[in-house]
Amino acid sequence: MRIGTRGSTLALAQAKSVASLLKKAGAASEIEIVTIKTSGDRAKTKPAATATGVFTKEIEKALLRGKVDLAVHSMKDLPTTLAEGLCIGAVPERLNPLDVLVARDGSKFEELKPGATAGTGSPRRRAQILACRADLRVVPLRGNLDTRLRKVSEGEIDCAVVAMAGLMRLGRASEASEILIGEIMLPAPGQGALAVEARSDDGRVLEIVRAINHPDSLNEVTAERALLRATGAGCRTPLGALARIDGGRLVLKAVVLGADGKRRCAARQEGVPSDAEEIGRRAAEILIEEGAGELMKSARAGTKE
Repeated sequence: MRIGTRGSTLALAQAKSVASLLKKAGAASEIEIVTIKTSGDRAKTKPAATATGVFTKEIEKALLRGKVDLAVHSMKDLPTTLAEGLCIGAVPERLNPLDVLVARDGSKFEELKPGATAGTGSPRRRAQILACRADLRVVPLRGNLDTRLRKVSEGEIDCAVVAMAGLMRLGRASEASEILIGEIMLPAPGQGALAVEARSDDGRVLEIVRAINHPDSLNEVTAERALLRATGAGCRTPLGALARIDGGRLVLKAVVLGADGKRRCAARQEGVPSDAEEIGRRAAEILIEEGAGELMKSARAGTKE
């Protein structure tokens, strides 16, 4: 079994976690991890979220050409419409999907001093930071997770907002100063989850990876991705969404903000997990009715609200 992945420390950790799950399930005994450089990895001077699929396209091409048997992606990097001939074969159990604050002095979000520099390359995180703390100075932050954490520890910035799941996969969860609950910040759709992608006609591989699929995690990200698809939101849209299954019900919360966090549209929908797609679409309809289209149009045009 050949697994295609990016070569970053985090991407390799993710691929190795899937390989470990497959071995534990007895689904595959010999596994080779194949690293593939993507256009997102090569774009050193541009923000990470400038185009859809920049971290997945080359890996998907290798999968379609048979150079690898499956691919492992961060679910939030995977476009909502997959390349023809490919499908998501499994979603392993999701890690904590929330964002966290990593502050050099260990401060909580509300304890940060006015004017403190908060680093992020994400329009979603930037908008939500400013919505709660307009007195902070949000600055662009580029690079892999190790690089971003180093910029905090070396004093280049006072704090950064990153995904808790990334810290967990690298064994650095203890560096989080605070987990940012949904009232402060909703994560990116699919955050904390992995997508195990395979060829749609490869029945052998699809049967193998089914052993590591986690139904609740799959339903959660299905709702979030359905919302993303129905809104037409892109990588630069300040949109956050989180679906969680509790007591047999799937609850989806979503928000779209203006670039400076002053305007926002919110939605909440729930239902049975098997209706995940419909729940996502209904939430998208509410957001659009509330004016999310205007906010997204403004974000795409690069204008300030």
